[in-house]
Amino acid sequence: MMRYRKAPRPSGHLNFPSRNPATSTGYRRQVFIEFREPATALMPLADRKYTMTHSDETGDLFVVIGTDYAEDKVGPLRDEVRLEWTVIKDMPILYGEVLIDGDGISTGSAQVRDSIFKREMPLALQAIYHADQQFFGTNPELRETPVFVHFTSTQANYNKLYNFGTIGEYDLLDLRTNSYIR
Repeated sequence: MMRYRKAPRPSGHLNFPSRNPATSTGYRRQVFIEFREPATALMPLADRKYTMTHSDETGDLFVVIGTDYAEDKVGPLRDEVRLEWTVIKDMPILYGEVLIDGDGISTGSAQVRDSIFKREMPLALQAIYHADQQFFGTNPELRETPVFVHFTSTQANYNKLYNFGTIGEYDLLDLRTNSYIR
């Protein structure tokens, strides 16, 4: 049985600067949302999957919600976040995965990818929560669902399962300013 580690939790102001210096002043992230049938803003819970990608040029985030992962949105860098609803012991959980190395990704970049995914995961989870806010508004009890993300690696020191708290915690971040709403 794989043991999980509690993920590092950010506190105070979160700074996610633009990767493009030309747009870093007054920079605003946008989340683009796509629903793929049969998924809608309200259903289903069973088989509901999220694929979150981003643009390195603009910093914009893209969330696809469907019953399959959006393989067509996955780039060669494999820096997507995958998350899906599942049930363990009659309790819903959100289980996700990010690729640290393997599948064409160099093992030499594992430390950097591990660090980036840990740093950016709160933003990714917040984008997913924001993208599916109507679903969570209709099903408020699901805000208490725990989020576990497997950092998949061929190296044991990076191959870890992290507990990122509950998905509802990511409603506390203001997407425009990346700071906690108090």
